[in-house]
Amino acid sequence: MSARRVGASWLAPTGRWIGRVVGACVAAAWLLSRPAVADDEFEKFKRAAEEGVADIRQEFRNAVAAQDREFADHLRTQWAEFEAFAARKPEIGPKPRALPVAPRRTASPTVMPRSGSKSSAAAQPRSDLIVKAPGVAVPPTKPVEFPAQRAADRPPAPGVPVPEQGPAVPGRITDAPRATPDIPPVMPETRPDVAVAPAPPPVPAARPVPAPPAPGTLERTPPPCVATQTLAIDFFGAPVKVVIDPAWRTLPPVPTNPDGLANFWDRMSGTRFQPTLDAVEAARRAMALDDWGHALLWQEVTKALRPTAPREQLLLQWFFLVKSGFDARPGYSAQRLLLLVNVRQSVYGVSYIKVDDKPYYELFGVDPATAAGRYAAYSGRYPTALRAMDIRVAATGFAAGTVSRRALEFDNRGKRVRVDLAYERPVTRYLDRFPQLDFELYFATPPSPAARRSLAEALGPHLKGLSQEEGVDFLLAFVQKAFEYKTDKDQFGREKYFFVEEVLHFPYSDCEDRSAIFSWLVRELLGIDTVGLHYPGHMTTAVALTSVRADWQTVEWRNKRYVIADPTYINASVGMAMPSYRGQKPLRVVELY
Repeated sequence: MSARRVGASWLAPTGRWIGRVVGACVAAAWLLSRPAVADDEFEKFKRAAEEGVADIRQEFRNAVAAQDREFADHLRTQWAEFEAFAARKPEIGPKPRALPVAPRRTASPTVMPRSGSKSSAAAQPRSDLIVKAPGVAVPPTKPVEFPAQRAADRPPAPGVPVPEQGPAVPGRITDAPRATPDIPPVMPETRPDVAVAPAPPPVPAARPVPAPPAPGTLERTPPPCVATQTLAIDFFGAPVKVVIDPAWRTLPPVPTNPDGLANFWDRMSGTRFQPTLDAVEAARRAMALDDWGHALLWQEVTKALRPTAPREQLLLQWFFLVKSGFDARPGYSAQRLLLLVNVRQSVYGVSYIKVDDKPYYELFGVDPATAAGRYAAYSGRYPTALRAMDIRVAATGFAAGTVSRRALEFDNRGKRVRVDLAYERPVTRYLDRFPQLDFELYFATPPSPAARRSLAEALGPHLKGLSQEEGVDFLLAFVQKAFEYKTDKDQFGREKYFFVEEVLHFPYSDCEDRSAIFSWLVRELLGIDTVGLHYPGHMTTAVALTSVRADWQTVEWRNKRYVIADPTYINASVGMAMPSYRGQKPLRVVELY
């Protein structure tokens, strides 16, 4: 076969565009080789290429405009009534107000081998869970060296300076001073916001959908330019600047009915929103924010845009969330306007509706738990695919500069141990804004880089040279005795699960909070796998030790044996379970992948 034929057979499957690119490169090289005419000819070639790119961009803008017009027409007609479901209650159940104290262990230090090992087989059903009684003794475990601190889930942020302070007071929290970021004031509203009585929720009568514009009839609009104003916000200690369209500050009041919401979408889709989308996306990537953090960033932007207009804030956030790819939609009744968001996980403590068998939660209301009754919301979906918000882990590495300290003391086998810890106060404020989800979120989320370093530096030296059992017992003593116990209902008047960083901040914690921080410490500092065990009214943990004593309480899960290690059972060593849960099968296992 000739070289020409071989070349043609190779180019054919790839499409004509490769030939055009190669031809353009050859033409450009030829032009550059002719000094007399190169500059003029190359400029013509460059202008033609730029016009081609401009045409492609214009086609894209026209397609987006067509989608927005189609969606606005959809908003004018496709509304229905939905019943709001009451907020789901957290799973944990009633907790004891006083903690039991464990007796001192008297059994001999004999061990038995773990049954099973790490399995590469597919996940087993939850019926795998077996509560193991004490078994036969075998030789004791050998001491092991304390391993190096495990790598963080993501690269740590640059070193956070810890300010010098006076002597720490046990249990007292202090914030180190930090300079206020140079943030220009938000421009005031140019007119007072006008309250508009919302429309009642009955479904509007269907109307004929206006015919879409004929292909090719959309007017050619000039490419959007960069907005002329910059908005600066403080996102939990991290300064963020975004460009905005000044028109968003003076949008007219939006009637809460299908026509009003459709007209709002029409007006917003005609503004210069793309530079703002790009700026917020760049900030999200720079801070490595999770989905919830992305949504909160938009909420802070809309609050700064319309600080005295909460209804307009919700509507702006709806527009920006949809344009960012999230499945969000407004809802309304005669009394309220709602912003409803589809979330992949179950959310507790907030009301929700179901559209197309998908749950949409009211996450941004003033008092979302009070929503009840019937609400109007549009059925169907946006012309392009949107995704549910996925809240599997919380970002904790984006804030730096405001370090708080806490001094803690505890007894470990008759010896008094004091540790000085640091954590990021802005991160605790950020985590406090999370909706309440299942336990996996709190077990899986690491603390901030400052807290991670502080915990490793404070506890690591005490773990060197200890066996696995001794290391786990030391961490149990720390979590059991260094933190004061109080139920969430007594501390907050409601159920609230803590992230690791929050355990370091708040003065009290209870069983699921202690289980989260203990589980993280065992995985991070000892390199030992853990699971959470949820019982009625109680949360505890179990650890996968290499060797197991005959008298320890254990559970078997996924062909692997775990030893009970309860961070809420005062004075309990590894293998000791609270009497009321001894030998009982837990309701569920909290796994970490």
